[in-house]
Amino acid sequence: MRWSVVWFGVAAARIAHAGVDLAWHAPAACPDQVALRTAIVQRLDTAPDQIDLAVTVDVVATAEGFVAHLALGDEKRELTSTSCAELADAIAVVVARAGADAHVTAPEVIPAAPAVVAPVAAQVAAQVGDAPVGRSVAAIPRPRTSPWNAAVRVAALAGTGVSPDLDIAGELAMWASYRDFGVELAGSRWAATTAEVGTLSGVEVGLSAVALRATWSPTEHVRGWIVGELGSQRGMGVGFTDASAGSGRWSAVGAGAGFGWPIAPHLTAVVAGELEVAIERTAFALAGSDGSASTVYEAPRFAPKARLGLELSWR
Repeated sequence: MRWSVVWFGVAAARIAHAGVDLAWHAPAACPDQVALRTAIVQRLDTAPDQIDLAVTVDVVATAEGFVAHLALGDEKRELTSTSCAELADAIAVVVARAGADAHVTAPEVIPAAPAVVAPVAAQVAAQVGDAPVGRSVAAIPRPRTSPWNAAVRVAALAGTGVSPDLDIAGELAMWASYRDFGVELAGSRWAATTAEVGTLSGVEVGLSAVALRATWSPTEHVRGWIVGELGSQRGMGVGFTDASAGSGRWSAVGAGAGFGWPIAPHLTAVVAGELEVAIERTAFALAGSDGSASTVYEAPRFAPKARLGLELSWR
């Protein structure tokens, strides 16, 4: 316990002397700024009286893991890892090396406590070697990442409320996102099902619609949204003399949530549920010989649906 207290005091003193102006922005799952500063100090070979270095780090969660955008003064860098903790260790190595070369007074030698270098940090240290601070760590393989993403989705839908019975539909959608927020445009066509009037007669009802969704992704696998939908309900009489067809407007609003499983690079299987509340719906009626009309089918107010599909994304 005594050695732990002594080392904590030494680390605190070195942080006070290390003039690293650090701005750290990262998801909640990542180490905090105090932990990163401590990791930087642990990796300094010397503790200069003053370090003139401004560091800004922005960490973004992606489908492959985490991406850190570093600004070391005027130098820009980018590091990636599947683990944010390992990524923080790698950042500490790079910043500590830059800080050691940025001191403006003669350094004071302070023995450094032994530190266990995580795999990613060790890889960065090996690649940097004795290269000057201004040189990019380009030898480390990493994907090109961006806060933007886009995808195309094909899916099968199943639900009730838009037609008389449990129905199925096909859907084609396109979406684009920036960081956690996005917008989606989707078109669907529901197969016709029959609202029966007699044994061999009734009205076949179907729906074609376009939906606009505003999405939010709190994690890389979960997505929620609100939706507005506009379409046309079509009806066709079956088994009647002089049967006729007609159509009317369908509009609804609602919300939903979904989950995605990456099954290959850029390819994700998605499952989702959605509940819409109808604003406008069409009633299909049977005209009597005396000019009266009796309603055969009108969609209920609530329309739940489920989705199963595949998304092909840009990243």
